[in-house]
Amino acid sequence: MTPDWPALEREVAGVVDEAGTPIDEGIAPLVAALWAHGLTTEESCEGHVFDEPLAPPAYEDPAFGAFCPPYVAIAAASPVPHPMDLEPEDFARDPSLREYAARWRLANHHLQARLISLLERFYADRRAPYTVQLHVFNTHGEWGPCVLSSIGAEATRVLPRDRQVERLVAYQEELRAFSAFLRVTAP
Repeated sequence: MTPDWPALEREVAGVVDEAGTPIDEGIAPLVAALWAHGLTTEESCEGHVFDEPLAPPAYEDPAFGAFCPPYVAIAAASPVPHPMDLEPEDFARDPSLREYAARWRLANHHLQARLISLLERFYADRRAPYTVQLHVFNTHGEWGPCVLSSIGAEATRVLPRDRQVERLVAYQEELRAFSAFLRVTAP
């Protein structure tokens, strides 16, 4: 059954973070397309180049705070308590939390595998510069949540501002192309 795209896009448009900020317009279509493929998202950003670096605590080193790459964090839905917020003593006090955390970790690895499979299909017939290609970054070790972003995104932080702007445009175009691919291949 083809996804109801207008309904899915309205649902994505209604999502806000703790501060009441909605999903960035530039990344919202990708979030909707990922949802259509059963990939749950935790956070996202369309990417930004700031005139002034963001100060700590946003970034420990202000030199890295002037560029935020576009990305989508993908993780299995998690009720409270979030497994990554649990301390070793929590697991000792309540052994059932181990099984709960293990199921969440396994669900995250299944999401990663599904995302990697989609990227393999996307790049089967697509040529893009290496630094622009999308990659699945495992940001939390064994827990399994991951981030979808361009391979060169983090290194862009050290480039001059004009190159950051140039790269940001290329990264955003790659995410839009992947979003279009996901819309066409949605179950």
